[in-house]
Amino acid sequence: MAYVQLLDASAVTVVDIARVNEGDGAEIAKLVRAMEDPGYFYLDFHNAPATETIADDARFLYALADEYFQEPADIKAKDLRRGLPSWSDRGYKSCETDESFEMSRDELRDGQPVLTAPWAKQTELVKSFNVHCDDAVRLNRATGLKLISEPAVPFAADVLENKHRDSGTLTMLFYDSWSMHICHSGDHDDMDDEGQRQWVLVPPPPEGCALVHGASSLTRLSGGRLRAPLHRVTQPVDGAQKRYFLSYFLRPDHRLRGEWVVAGGEGLSHGFDTCNQGESPETAAASPGPEQDRGNVPEHADFWVRAVERKLSGRPGFDSAEAVAFFDGYHGVRNVPAVAFAAELIEVCPTSKVILPTRDVDSWHRSCLGTVYQRSIDPVLGALAWMHPPSRTYANLLRGLQRVLYRGDFPGYGKTAFEEHGEYLRSRVPPEKLLEYRVQQGWGPLCEFLGEPVPAEEFPQSNDRDAFWKGCRARDRRVLCEVAVKGLKGLLVFGAALVVAWNLRDRLM
Repeated sequence: MAYVQLLDASAVTVVDIARVNEGDGAEIAKLVRAMEDPGYFYLDFHNAPATETIADDARFLYALADEYFQEPADIKAKDLRRGLPSWSDRGYKSCETDESFEMSRDELRDGQPVLTAPWAKQTELVKSFNVHCDDAVRLNRATGLKLISEPAVPFAADVLENKHRDSGTLTMLFYDSWSMHICHSGDHDDMDDEGQRQWVLVPPPPEGCALVHGASSLTRLSGGRLRAPLHRVTQPVDGAQKRYFLSYFLRPDHRLRGEWVVAGGEGLSHGFDTCNQGESPETAAASPGPEQDRGNVPEHADFWVRAVERKLSGRPGFDSAEAVAFFDGYHGVRNVPAVAFAAELIEVCPTSKVILPTRDVDSWHRSCLGTVYQRSIDPVLGALAWMHPPSRTYANLLRGLQRVLYRGDFPGYGKTAFEEHGEYLRSRVPPEKLLEYRVQQGWGPLCEFLGEPVPAEEFPQSNDRDAFWKGCRARDRRVLCEVAVKGLKGLLVFGAALVVAWNLRDRLM
């Protein structure tokens, strides 16, 4: 593949952090446009007093990184961290493509970990650089500084493939040699109209600047509007050279920080969406509602099916690390299947607010008998499950949830489960974090509890049996059409094969 170099740094948008901090509308708009396409920009620190020395710090840290990564393996081994969850890169790591050393902002602030040589000699420098990066972003504890050493490779063609997207929200990157290769085309699969990826080499940031690019959680939180570009570290020409990167990863806190855990039906869910300023796609996707095809993502279904299977075997549905990886970027959960895992969510997210919908238990039971319970034994869904793997997963999830929530006997045990669930939440959630709420109360109590202004529109009412089944049958029709089209294609291929075989029969006999 021929590399395409940008002629100079002027081809990259430059955003002034001082003007952004002042709320300059034009500068913020420029930042947003850059994040929409191509998904990166240079961040200029010159005019912000809190960060103006960051360039000098970066130069010293390049030298410090060079000294550290040349240390003997036994010295670097002291910085290995054991027992970390899969999402964490804390401490020293070495793999086929690079070496790295990462420290979280709060670790440095609190004096942990104890830094080994040569970091120990320059503790104040490391802390200073970290503080300046933190002043630029003001994020939570999972944000961290990572120093990366790429191996010296004589021939550019021998650089190992390492293309990826970063996790978290943004990455702030300092580097001083041509090595950052970013994919420019496409939004989701990074392909152009001809099915080809278009890559560019992005010049090292100008003095006093850093390259900022989007990461996966930002794309999800923006509904796909802001890009998390596919990228890799490479070199444009032959010739062994050391390449160091100072990366400041902006990540959501890996203890679940969800501000709300919402248990409720469609009416409350839609009200929550509106009160939560339109962030429903993330919330819905974490708690997929297959009837509306919201959040109907294979990995989401797999997560919940696995959680149900564990729950039925007497184990927790998921642990903290799994929850962090799955709910990263979401503001809350609602309805089923999340309500079946109240204990796990409270354990992982102990400071969240919980909304407990209350209604007449007999009315609720009648409603569910004619909707959710009936759907779990729906013969139409059962027939589609035989032909359509996603429908099979969906049907298995519904049936499994009936067993977890109602011991497989909703008609006989549903009312008892309803009462027990309410008592469990009242016993586990602090009163100031729990809102017992009837949808008939409208916006007032809900918005006050969430700290949001009351919307101008009427509170939505959508627990309608006819609407529920209309959504179910619309989904069933789409699946049936999909199955029929695939079956027709298969029949045509089979028919063509028969024609070919028939025409060749004399030669084959």
